[in-house]
Amino acid sequence: VVEKPPRTSSFLEQAGIGRFSMCFNQGSEGVLGLGGPPKENALRSVGMYHWGLDFRGVSVGGKTQKLQFCSPEDMRPGQETPCGMIPDSGTTLLMGPEEQVIELLEAVCDQWERCSSNFTALQRAAEAADKAIVKEYGLNPWELQVPPKAAVAKLLLKDCDSWMRDSEQGLGELPTLSFHVAGAADGKAQELRLSGVDYVLRLENSSSASVCAPAFGPMDYPTQKNGPVWIMGLPLFFAYTVAYDAQAKPPTVAFTSRAEAPCGACGAKSPVGLVGASSAVVAAGSAERERLRHNPHVVRGEPRMPTTRGEL
Repeated sequence: VVEKPPRTSSFLEQAGIGRFSMCFNQGSEGVLGLGGPPKENALRSVGMYHWGLDFRGVSVGGKTQKLQFCSPEDMRPGQETPCGMIPDSGTTLLMGPEEQVIELLEAVCDQWERCSSNFTALQRAAEAADKAIVKEYGLNPWELQVPPKAAVAKLLLKDCDSWMRDSEQGLGELPTLSFHVAGAADGKAQELRLSGVDYVLRLENSSSASVCAPAFGPMDYPTQKNGPVWIMGLPLFFAYTVAYDAQAKPPTVAFTSRAEAPCGACGAKSPVGLVGASSAVVAAGSAERERLRHNPHVVRGEPRMPTTRGEL
């Protein structure tokens, strides 16, 4: 008789803790909150194995229309959600299918005046060069290519030190991204809004100079029931406190914007003894976001990649 190996319980299970939350601060410790009451705005998770959510696309800037991916209209037979989303504090970037990430960055460029004007200037320069070559030689065998909008956005961010501090808005120039998520069964929905301050990082490692970059990376994670899955890493935890409730049936995930309740600090006095949320802390959080417009979140070393696979 082959005996099944005993199931290993997690630290939280052994400690009898069914609810916890996480948020991060730039340049100081974040907060791991243990216990607490259930959240009123919680979203019911989808799937069986991960803290997964129903992901229904992204809208950019003030536009109400979403981009052309993760739409319920594109669901195949047997699919329960158009896309899936997993909030994962152990992943550095916001990871999704490469073609979807490119479409998102192109939309950012369209809504970011600095990027769209540079792209237009490149188009005009290429047209002028083509006319000059044809005039001189009678034809143009080189066919100069204009970089795609996603590449222009990356180049502008890589060169952020040449414009960011002279810009009154800094990273506030970039459009806000709204990630549309919903819970299982009841369909309760929420928009997770990330500004340029949230989705641009300053990357520092030993092999290259310090540069800014969009906090997105390509990753293919297809599932049958929940479509392609996005992994939402560090930027989400800088912008929101993410609360997990394993006691709920099914388990739930809740998001509280840092604009509503700052992350705070462990040990600070508060009604629940976990996180301080005094007026001084709120003011400090607002000042921190203003500072980040010209000094993005810093990530040192190589980005940490997700290891999650399989169905949600």
